[in-house]
Parts: sequence; C-alpha cells; structure tokens
Amino acid sequence: MTRKVAAQIPQARVAEVTVFRLRPGLGSSQVIAAGRDIDAWLRQQPGFVSRMLLEEADGSIMDVVVWQSQQACQDSARRLMDETAASAFHDLVAPATIRWHLAEVLL
Repeated sequence: MTRKVAAQIPQARVAEVTVFRLRPGLGSSQVIAAGRDIDAWLRQQPGFVSRMLLEEADGSIMDVVVWQSQQACQDSARRLMDETAASAFHDLVAPATIRWHLAEVLL
C-alpha cells in the first residue's frame, strides 16, 4: 500500500525566484521586450514549467520560473549565462540588486 501512495505523489516542483532592480532610466516595457528571448530559451529547457515577470510596487522586478524539479532548475542555471550571454535582458539588470532563491511549490 505504501508503494502505491508514494508512486502517486508527483516530484516536488521548484520555483526559482529572482528579484532585481533595473538600471536607472529603464522601465517595464524594456523588460518585457528583452525578456522574450530568455523566455524562448527557457521553454526549450528540460523540466521547464512556466515563467512570470512581475513588477512590485517599488519598481523591483520579480522573475518567477517554475521547474519540475530542483535538479532541472540547477542544470538550467548552470547554462543560462553562457547560452544567453547575448541577451539584452542581462544589460537591464542592476547586478548589485539581485536577490535569488528557490522555494518548493506547495500548491
């Protein structure tokens, strides 16, 4: 009986949450335009589930990517900067403001 129940529980999904501020003079319209190529790259990665770009009241941008597993997230993170180095998205971010963490998706 325990084996059946354990087999029915899906592997935990993971949300990769990155919060950052934009470089001075830039706005959300630039984030949307530049984020499209990163979005296309993410959609090709094994284990990718979804992505949302959110703007907080203070102007910070929250980039939330959901992965099928922590391993899929880590594998993608190792390749991201090399494979998307030419993306304009990276030039929008004020590097000193980046906060990044993982969280298990509960629901």
